Amino acid sequence: MKETNPNFDFYAFNEQPTPPAPAQEPVVTPAESVTSSQEAETIAAPAPAPLDVEQVTAKMRQGYSRLGWAFVGMTLGWVVLTVILQVVATLFAPWMFDTFWFDMVAGTLPLYLICTPLLFLMVQGMTPATLERKKLSVSHFLILLVLAESVMVAGSLVGNGFMSVLSLVTGNDFENQLNEAFSIPIWLSFAFSVILAPIFEELIFRKLLLDRMLPHGAFCAVLVNGLLFGAFHGNFYQFFYAAMLGMLLAFVYAKTGKIHHCILLHMCVNFLGGIVPTLLNRWLGYEEMMALIGNEEALALYIESHILPYLATSAYSLAQYGIAIAGLILFIVNFKAFAIKRTENQLPVGKGIKASFLNPGIIAALVVCGILFSMALSA
Repeated sequence: MKETNPNFDFYAFNEQPTPPAPAQEPVVTPAESVTSSQEAETIAAPAPAPLDVEQVTAKMRQGYSRLGWAFVGMTLGWVVLTVILQVVATLFAPWMFDTFWFDMVAGTLPLYLICTPLLFLMVQGMTPATLERKKLSVSHFLILLVLAESVMVAGSLVGNGFMSVLSLVTGNDFENQLNEAFSIPIWLSFAFSVILAPIFEELIFRKLLLDRMLPHGAFCAVLVNGLLFGAFHGNFYQFFYAAMLGMLLAFVYAKTGKIHHCILLHMCVNFLGGIVPTLLNRWLGYEEMMALIGNEEALALYIESHILPYLATSAYSLAQYGIAIAGLILFIVNFKAFAIKRTENQLPVGKGIKASFLNPGIIAALVVCGILFSMALSA
């Protein structure tokens, strides 16, 4: 993969390369200038072969199915290893459940240390995409960060709204497990959510999975990769924003060919969406303030005595919504520029979506994620 001009337009997906400068015409003698029509037909470029739809569809289904089964193996291995660690702790060291670190360590290290290498082995032999490596300018990175924050806010609103409706329909009071992060030491939360999670999740979903989806077509690869990334989080609170963020990160990797752009963007999103709000809420004493709801006088006194953190927290929340609106406007204005074009050797979008989803591996992956969703709802 070769480096290209850093000042590229990342919106123009699959743009055609700049044609080479025409070669200088050679000097032709009168004798050489006489060419029959039969000779001209002989040197004419052959017409491109028609696309063998059945063969391309079968190859695409086979590739996606294998990646789906690899995803299933990684996910089930992660769940089984986590359960084993919890059982061992229950039998031999029950005190671990009272620590602040056990759930986070038991729930993530099996995925990072064992299941990620397992996924690497399962996709070996599959041909990754050949992508041009392009540098991302600071201005383009900031634009992408605004778009990422926009999808995070929009997805969070959709997820919370969906769970509220589900609570009303079922009569159950579902708890967002992400709220537990507020009780974790900030250094541990930073280490896992800002450092480890972006690195390993981008290696899993973009480098190992997306890299092997892209040869079959960029549109379906971005769509499926984002949906799997959202479903992998295992709950509706995170699904919607994680799926949209996954599609954006998949787009960035497909366009730049550099995984570190995705990792850095993922780190910034987790920091701005997780660490900063946690610090502000702890400064404000958010849980104490929420406990006073219903007692207007006590709540007013609490806010008055914590006016600076209250204003800072409120300003940050408003800024996030402002950035979300700016990102939405930015996306609408440049909507056509984000279109992903199909190349001649790829299926039309409709046929490609069917081939990428209607195969045993991807269906099994979605079923496994559905089970995780059910487990999260019943917890």
